[in-house]
Amino acid sequence: MLYRQRPRPCLHQQSLDRAVQARWSTVAPQFGIPSTD
Repeated sequence: MLYRQRPRPCLHQQSLDRAVQARWSTVAPQFGIPSTD
Protein backbone atom coordinates (compact mmCIF):
# COMPACT_ATOMS: atom_id res chain seq x y z
CA MET A 1 0.00 0.00 0.00
CA LEU A 2 2.03 2.90 -1.27
CA TYR A 3 -0.53 5.55 -0.32
CA ARG A 4 -0.22 4.52 3.32
CA GLN A 5 3.50 5.37 3.27
CA ARG A 6 2.90 8.92 2.09
CA PRO A 7 2.88 11.69 4.75
CA ARG A 8 -0.56 12.86 3.63
CA PRO A 9 -3.39 10.70 2.27
CA CYS A 10 -4.52 11.35 -1.27
CA LEU A 11 -7.61 13.42 -1.98
CA HIS A 12 -9.66 10.33 -2.68
CA GLN A 13 -8.78 8.85 0.70
CA GLN A 14 -9.67 12.12 2.46
CA SER A 15 -13.05 12.33 0.76
CA LEU A 16 -13.65 8.67 1.55
CA ASP A 17 -12.87 9.27 5.23
CA ARG A 18 -15.28 12.22 5.29
CA ALA A 19 -17.98 10.09 3.71
CA VAL A 20 -17.43 7.35 6.30
CA GLN A 21 -17.52 9.88 9.15
CA ALA A 22 -20.72 11.42 7.77
CA ARG A 23 -22.31 7.98 7.45
CA TRP A 24 -21.14 6.98 10.91
CA SER A 25 -22.55 10.16 12.48
CA THR A 26 -25.97 9.19 11.14
CA VAL A 27 -25.75 5.47 12.03
CA ALA A 28 -24.08 5.70 15.43
CA PRO A 29 -27.01 7.36 17.30
CA GLN A 30 -29.25 4.46 16.28
CA PHE A 31 -27.04 2.11 18.32
CA GLY A 32 -26.70 4.55 21.21
CA ILE A 33 -23.08 5.27 20.32
CA PRO A 34 -21.99 8.91 20.70
CA SER A 35 -20.70 10.13 17.34
CA THR A 36 -17.40 12.02 17.45
CA ASP A 37 -16.76 14.95 15.17
